[in-house]
Amino acid sequence: MNKQTYLHFKDKRSFYELGTCLGLVLLWAYGFYKNGLTYVFLGKLSFVSSLRYIAYPVISLVLGVGFSLFKKQKPSLNVIIEALICSLLVPPQFPLWLFFLVTSLYVVFKNILIKYMPHFSFLALYASVVFILTQVCSITYYNVVEQSTPFLYGTLDIFMGRGVGNYGTTSIFLLLILYGFLATNFYYKRELPIYILASYLVVSCVYFLGTGTPISFSFLFNDALFFGSIVFFLDNSISPVQRKMQILFGCAIGILSFLFARIHFPEGAYLAILIVNVFYNLYYYLFLKKHILCK
Repeated sequence: MNKQTYLHFKDKRSFYELGTCLGLVLLWAYGFYKNGLTYVFLGKLSFVSSLRYIAYPVISLVLGVGFSLFKKQKPSLNVIIEALICSLLVPPQFPLWLFFLVTSLYVVFKNILIKYMPHFSFLALYASVVFILTQVCSITYYNVVEQSTPFLYGTLDIFMGRGVGNYGTTSIFLLLILYGFLATNFYYKRELPIYILASYLVVSCVYFLGTGTPISFSFLFNDALFFGSIVFFLDNSISPVQRKMQILFGCAIGILSFLFARIHFPEGAYLAILIVNVFYNLYYYLFLKKHILCK
């Protein structure tokens, strides 16, 4: 790669990183409106209390930048992207001290282990840990209020914001815009989210039609799956390169996510991504790496 080609690649990479940052900031802003200001307007939350939502990205950003400076490295846009993703993966009432602890461990262990496990999805592990802690600690989040407020609980709200039962902040509408932007990036595996979401929708529709159960839009619009399949795979090293393997990888995530959703854990989509990623790592180190080395 000559100097001119390298500079062109670097400029395009910075452009997509900046665009991704903007997309995630919009998601966060919508979350602040949805999980903070909306409840201030309803009289269920004070404005000061709603400001704690701002603390999540600030904490994760300080931890990411601080660790980069500790390693004597210049903080990159990737640090901001990861900080925003981490802040979007926690419910609005997740304790700040627990968020600080979990995110600190994530930042430290990822930076230590990434060179030994370059194909492992640390974000999926982080999201799964947050999900498990939310269940174990019985952390209450604002979906309870959503379900008790009729004008906040409609098809449009499910599409724009968090679906019933999920945690964290998601807007499928904004995610689709972000995906459209990312799909123009040659290095982004744009087909993978399609394989994941299509397999989930097909299995779900077969289930609804086969059992005669009324179709549930909140079930179909599994925003945890939308978020994970679009955002987690910004790192293209955590998924297969070969087309057939990508289809298998995506279908496995979609089917597992359906099974988790059937037992009323739609956010189990993060666990599904983690489980399939672990099997991909095993396949890579046991078979694929040896094949590559033999060549």
